[in-house]
Amino acid sequence: MHINFLRFFLQMNSCIINIGNTGIFANVLDGIEIEYFIENEVEDMFHFDGILVGIASLCIIGIFHPLVIWSEYYFSERIWPVYFMMGLFCLILSLFMNNIFSVLLGILGCSFLWSIKELKEQTKRVARGWFPQNSKRKQKMKSK
Repeated sequence: MHINFLRFFLQMNSCIINIGNTGIFANVLDGIEIEYFIENEVEDMFHFDGILVGIASLCIIGIFHPLVIWSEYYFSERIWPVYFMMGLFCLILSLFMNNIFSVLLGILGCSFLWSIKELKEQTKRVARGWFPQNSKRKQKMKSK
């Protein structure tokens, strides 16, 4: 939508355009130069990485909330070493990746590590009766 508006604006106005800090100037007089500008320069002006990281963060957090509840129900909070190892693995792997994959693995790794705290909190929530306790578990919950 923004590109179509920009294309319309550039076709209606004959002007000189300063493209960012690159120092490139384009004299917009005909459609060929406008199309060149749209295809080559506008793509460099907009970066969608931030939006992608935001959406991925929300999805990861949304997945980990029920995952923590499920893990506590079936395995109790004693599964925290698995979360710890997965978190470290993702963080170390993010050091060797480029661009957006590094960021996404970092978010995933930190989410695994944060889930360790949430596992302990979930145990307290179960003890308070806010969530169901697994009746097949041999170890009884301590009321705190």
